[in-house]
Amino acid sequence: MIEYFNRFHINTRKRVQTVTLDLNSYYKDIVKEMFPNAEIVVDRFHIIAMMTRAFNQTRVQTMKKYDKKSIEYRLLKFSWKLYLKHFDELEVSQTFYDRHLRQQLTQQGRVQMELDTDDTISSTYDALQGIMSCLKNHDKDGIVYYLYKNENLSFQMKETLKTFPNCQIKCNTFDLFLVIGLVNRSLAELPLPIDS
Repeated sequence: MIEYFNRFHINTRKRVQTVTLDLNSYYKDIVKEMFPNAEIVVDRFHIIAMMTRAFNQTRVQTMKKYDKKSIEYRLLKFSWKLYLKHFDELEVSQTFYDRHLRQQLTQQGRVQMELDTDDTISSTYDALQGIMSCLKNHDKDGIVYYLYKNENLSFQMKETLKTFPNCQIKCNTFDLFLVIGLVNRSLAELPLPIDS
């Protein structure tokens, strides 16, 4: 990768303002070396993927504390995809028969049943949902709030949130889309490599 970017003149590389990537530290070092004036931006996909992974680890760890025949275990074990949807997108009026719980309920009711049984799951879910909502609604202040509101969160979610304060929060909201466009356009507009 370094060899490829070295084909562009340093003055051209200095004009790149932002680079979007995941939180792989190896890439950060390359960006700092190749694009000295660029701001590193973490895209929302990787933020949500990391938080979702932390929530799922918490869910499984919590589930294993319960007897396999208990309602808490069944709440956590089955219908896990519902926990990953935006809460406001869960069905609130249409009921379905949950064969694991042997009752009719809505998607939102199903999720709420589990949140009512475990404080750590509930707090961790709130953090995941809160940041997902802030990203969706371009709410920078909300993101900051959830990064530091971490009482009752699972260990996994706390560790995940610790990685974000080093990121530019402003680029994790609406600015992200503008930044991605800028990066793609900037690279496309770069002059041909020096050795061409």
